[in-house]
Amino acid sequence: MPKKTKISGSDKYNLMLALVGHLVHTDEPTPLSELATRFKLSEPEVEDAVRIISFSGVGKYGGGELFDIYVEDFDGEKTVVLTSNPAIDDVPRISARQVAALSAGLNYLAQIPGFEQKSEIQELLGILAQGSTSDPVATIDVIPGSVDSDVLILRKAIAEQRRITCVYRNAKDETASRKIDPLLLVSKDDVWTLRGYCLKNQEVRAFRLDRMQKAQITDTPICQEALTAELTEEIYIPKDSDFDVLLELEPESFSIIGDYQAQTVAELANGNLRVRIKVGNLNTLGPLLARYGGSAKVLEPQQAKAVVRDFALSALGESTATDDQAAE
Repeated sequence: MPKKTKISGSDKYNLMLALVGHLVHTDEPTPLSELATRFKLSEPEVEDAVRIISFSGVGKYGGGELFDIYVEDFDGEKTVVLTSNPAIDDVPRISARQVAALSAGLNYLAQIPGFEQKSEIQELLGILAQGSTSDPVATIDVIPGSVDSDVLILRKAIAEQRRITCVYRNAKDETASRKIDPLLLVSKDDVWTLRGYCLKNQEVRAFRLDRMQKAQITDTPICQEALTAELTEEIYIPKDSDFDVLLELEPESFSIIGDYQAQTVAELANGNLRVRIKVGNLNTLGPLLARYGGSAKVLEPQQAKAVVRDFALSALGESTATDDQAAE
């Protein structure tokens, strides 16, 4: 027998939503007893929910604006029939800007390694194209940077809670074999990062996948320290040996503050901020600041300014040598 319960308030509301959601995908009348069993309720409770739905709708509840749902006696058995569901079958009307934003997100999602619901994504993109209230707009294609197949290996290791081994090149350009208990994969600005418990350093570290090679899953389960480790939102954890770098940031580059746990030094009249960050390897500053197109610049130390300048000149295909060096 179906479970007898007394429902009210939000539970009844959720039941009505679930009932409609179930019935819109059913072409034939559905036995009341089947619905009662599915939702673990009594038949009177389901019948009462159907009655309430029949008085619900959209607009001013005129013609065609109410749910056409009822309980009928079919060959001695009560069945529920839904023949009209206003607004639910209608294509949602959204703006061209919303279509562009949603399409960009769906396109990005479809390109994540291991994502298998490609056909469903294309179907959703088609629905969005029909649902815009404006003229068709150009599709925004978001193409992630090249992502190593290690993403799939790491995702499997995290799901199975198993240790991995890999060859890793750190920020100081030192390469060594590592044993890592993987905990979380994060993608930000086309950079994939693994948060994991490093057996060498005995703490949670962040590992960039573009510096990782030959990742393999072992038969060893992740350790208790990894299971109980606290994952913070910060990707980079400063160390005592890091360089202290002063930056001036325009609003477009304020995300650096959160990523590097920056300390604000001054708020300028033009809206910019001067902040200090810790950097393990100054050579990472060039690629970092280049992502922000000039909205972030190094003020000190001089060594950091030189590294960023050399990176920019190299990217432009120009020599980084000084006049004295060129004369030698």
